[in-house]
Amino acid sequence: MIEDRWATHILQDNIADEDYVLELLNWMLTHYDEWPSNRSDINVFDEGFDPIYQKAKTYITEQVKLFSRTLFDTDQNLRIKCHATNHSSINLHQHNGAVISGVFYINIPHGKLRLLDPRLNASRGYPSNFQKYFQSIEIEPKAGDLVMFPSFVWHEVYSEIPQQRILMPFDVYVDKDVN
Repeated sequence: MIEDRWATHILQDNIADEDYVLELLNWMLTHYDEWPSNRSDINVFDEGFDPIYQKAKTYITEQVKLFSRTLFDTDQNLRIKCHATNHSSINLHQHNGAVISGVFYINIPHGKLRLLDPRLNASRGYPSNFQKYFQSIEIEPKAGDLVMFPSFVWHEVYSEIPQQRILMPFDVYVDKDVN
Protein backbone atom coordinates (compact mmCIF):
# COMPACT_ATOMS: atom_id res chain seq x y z
CA MET A 1 0.00 0.00 0.00
CA ILE A 2 1.24 3.49 -0.84
CA GLU A 3 0.02 6.28 1.42
CA ASP A 4 0.11 9.98 0.63
CA ARG A 5 1.15 11.28 4.07
CA TRP A 6 2.88 14.63 3.68
CA ALA A 7 0.77 16.62 1.23
CA THR A 8 0.52 20.32 2.00
CA HIS A 9 -2.65 22.01 0.81
CA ILE A 10 -2.44 25.46 -0.73
CA LEU A 11 -5.49 27.43 -1.81
CA GLN A 12 -5.24 30.12 -4.46
CA ASP A 13 -8.37 31.96 -5.57
CA ASN A 14 -9.49 35.44 -6.65
CA ILE A 15 -12.43 37.53 -5.45
CA ALA A 16 -13.16 38.47 -9.09
CA ASP A 17 -14.35 41.99 -8.27
CA GLU A 18 -11.78 44.53 -9.50
CA ASP A 19 -14.02 47.49 -8.58
CA TYR A 20 -14.26 46.37 -4.95
CA VAL A 21 -10.50 45.76 -4.69
CA LEU A 22 -9.82 49.25 -6.10
CA GLU A 23 -12.38 50.79 -3.71
CA LEU A 24 -10.75 48.98 -0.78
CA LEU A 25 -7.27 50.11 -1.88
CA ASN A 26 -8.35 53.76 -2.15
CA TRP A 27 -10.08 53.59 1.23
CA MET A 28 -6.96 52.12 2.88
CA LEU A 29 -4.64 54.69 1.31
CA THR A 30 -6.78 57.60 2.51
CA HIS A 31 -7.55 56.27 6.01
CA TYR A 32 -4.31 54.78 7.29
CA ASP A 33 -1.46 56.89 8.57
CA GLU A 34 -0.50 53.97 10.78
CA TRP A 35 -1.37 50.60 9.28
CA PRO A 36 -3.15 47.97 11.45
CA SER A 37 -0.46 45.35 11.01
CA ASN A 38 0.17 42.35 13.25
CA ARG A 39 2.52 44.61 15.25
CA SER A 40 -0.43 46.86 16.13
CA ASP A 41 -2.51 43.81 17.10
CA ILE A 42 -5.61 45.34 15.48
CA ASN A 43 -8.01 42.94 13.80
CA VAL A 44 -9.64 44.81 10.89
CA PHE A 45 -12.61 42.41 11.11
CA ASP A 46 -13.46 43.32 14.71
CA GLU A 47 -16.79 44.90 15.57
CA GLY A 48 -16.84 48.63 15.06
CA PHE A 49 -14.42 48.61 12.14
CA ASP A 50 -15.40 50.17 8.82
CA PRO A 51 -18.03 48.38 6.68
CA ILE A 52 -15.68 48.58 3.67
CA TYR A 53 -14.20 45.34 5.01
CA GLN A 54 -17.49 43.40 5.00
CA LYS A 55 -17.12 41.97 1.48
CA ALA A 56 -13.50 40.93 2.14
CA LYS A 57 -14.52 39.41 5.48
CA THR A 58 -17.33 37.40 3.87
CA TYR A 59 -15.10 36.20 1.03
CA ILE A 60 -12.17 35.26 3.30
CA THR A 61 -14.47 33.57 5.82
CA GLU A 62 -16.10 31.42 3.11
CA GLN A 63 -12.71 30.40 1.72
CA VAL A 64 -11.34 29.67 5.22
CA LYS A 65 -14.30 27.39 5.94
CA LEU A 66 -13.82 25.53 2.65
CA PHE A 67 -10.10 25.15 3.27
CA SER A 68 -10.61 24.01 6.87
CA ARG A 69 -13.19 21.41 5.82
CA THR A 70 -10.69 20.10 3.26
CA LEU A 71 -7.77 19.99 5.71
CA PHE A 72 -9.45 19.15 9.01
CA ASP A 73 -12.90 17.87 8.02
CA THR A 74 -14.50 20.67 10.09
CA ASP A 75 -15.09 24.39 9.98
CA GLN A 76 -16.25 24.74 13.58
CA ASN A 77 -14.89 27.20 16.16
CA LEU A 78 -12.67 29.13 13.74
CA ARG A 79 -11.56 32.68 14.52
CA ILE A 80 -9.96 34.87 11.86
CA LYS A 81 -7.55 37.63 12.84
CA CYS A 82 -6.89 39.93 9.87
CA HIS A 83 -4.56 42.90 9.48
CA ALA A 84 -3.77 45.43 6.76
CA THR A 85 -0.15 46.04 5.78
CA ASN A 86 1.91 47.96 3.26
CA HIS A 87 5.35 46.36 3.26
CA SER A 88 7.55 45.57 0.27
CA SER A 89 9.07 42.28 1.49
CA ILE A 90 9.21 40.07 4.56
CA ASN A 91 11.82 37.55 5.67
CA LEU A 92 11.30 33.82 6.04
CA HIS A 93 8.83 33.01 8.83
CA GLN A 94 5.84 30.92 9.88
CA HIS A 95 2.85 31.54 12.14
CA ASN A 96 3.08 29.46 15.31
CA GLY A 97 -0.20 29.09 17.18
CA ALA A 98 -2.46 29.54 14.17
CA VAL A 99 -3.81 26.62 12.13
CA ILE A 100 -4.24 28.39 8.77
CA SER A 101 -2.51 31.49 7.41
CA GLY A 102 -3.31 33.49 4.35
CA VAL A 103 -3.15 36.73 2.45
CA PHE A 104 -5.77 38.72 0.56
CA TYR A 105 -3.90 40.86 -1.97
CA ILE A 106 -5.10 44.41 -2.65
CA ASN A 107 -2.29 46.10 -4.63
CA ILE A 108 0.70 44.03 -5.69
CA PRO A 109 2.95 45.85 -8.17
CA HIS A 110 5.80 43.37 -7.64
CA GLY A 111 7.12 40.51 -5.53
CA LYS A 112 6.47 36.82 -5.11
CA LEU A 113 5.28 34.71 -2.23
CA ARG A 114 7.60 31.76 -1.72
CA LEU A 115 6.35 28.72 0.22
CA LEU A 116 8.90 26.16 1.38
CA ASP A 117 8.50 22.43 1.78
CA PRO A 118 7.41 22.12 5.43
CA ARG A 119 9.63 19.06 5.87
CA LEU A 120 12.64 21.43 5.78
CA ASN A 121 15.53 18.99 5.51
CA ALA A 122 13.64 16.28 3.60
CA SER A 123 15.77 16.69 0.48
CA ARG A 124 19.00 15.87 2.31
CA GLY A 125 20.83 12.99 0.72
CA TYR A 126 18.76 12.82 -2.45
CA PRO A 127 20.61 13.15 -5.76
CA SER A 128 20.03 16.25 -7.87
CA ASN A 129 17.49 14.57 -10.18
CA PHE A 130 15.18 14.13 -7.13
CA GLN A 131 15.40 17.77 -6.00
CA LYS A 132 12.33 18.79 -8.04
CA TYR A 133 10.20 17.01 -5.41
CA PHE A 134 11.40 19.41 -2.72
CA GLN A 135 11.37 22.74 -4.58
CA SER A 136 9.66 25.73 -3.06
CA ILE A 137 6.47 27.06 -4.59
CA GLU A 138 6.52 30.60 -5.93
CA ILE A 139 3.28 32.50 -6.38
CA GLU A 140 3.18 35.83 -8.17
CA PRO A 141 -0.08 37.26 -6.83
CA LYS A 142 -2.27 39.88 -8.41
CA ALA A 143 -4.92 42.20 -6.97
CA GLY A 144 -7.88 40.27 -5.60
CA ASP A 145 -5.95 37.03 -5.08
CA LEU A 146 -6.31 35.02 -1.91
CA VAL A 147 -3.66 32.50 -0.92
CA MET A 148 -4.00 30.17 2.10
CA PHE A 149 -1.82 27.44 3.56
CA PRO A 150 -1.28 25.64 6.87
CA SER A 151 0.41 27.98 9.35
CA PHE A 152 3.39 25.68 9.84
CA VAL A 153 4.56 26.34 6.26
CA TRP A 154 7.62 28.58 6.16
CA HIS A 155 7.15 31.44 3.72
CA GLU A 156 8.63 34.73 2.63
CA VAL A 157 8.04 37.59 0.25
CA TYR A 158 10.95 38.80 -1.72
CA SER A 159 11.29 41.66 -4.11
CA GLU A 160 14.11 43.74 -5.47
CA ILE A 161 11.83 46.78 -5.76
CA PRO A 162 11.23 48.69 -2.50
CA GLN A 163 7.66 49.63 -3.44
CA GLN A 164 4.59 49.28 -1.21
CA ARG A 165 2.44 46.20 -1.50
CA ILE A 166 -1.01 46.58 0.07
CA LEU A 167 -2.43 43.37 1.48
CA MET A 168 -4.50 41.82 4.22
CA PRO A 169 -2.65 38.96 5.93
CA PHE A 170 -4.67 36.81 8.30
CA ASP A 171 -4.36 33.87 10.65
CA VAL A 172 -7.03 31.38 11.63
CA TYR A 173 -7.23 30.06 15.17
CA VAL A 174 -9.42 27.38 16.71
CA ASP A 175 -11.77 28.15 19.60
CA LYS A 176 -10.29 30.46 22.22
CA ASP A 177 -6.74 30.50 20.85
CA VAL A 178 -7.15 34.07 19.52
CA ASN A 179 -5.26 36.73 21.48
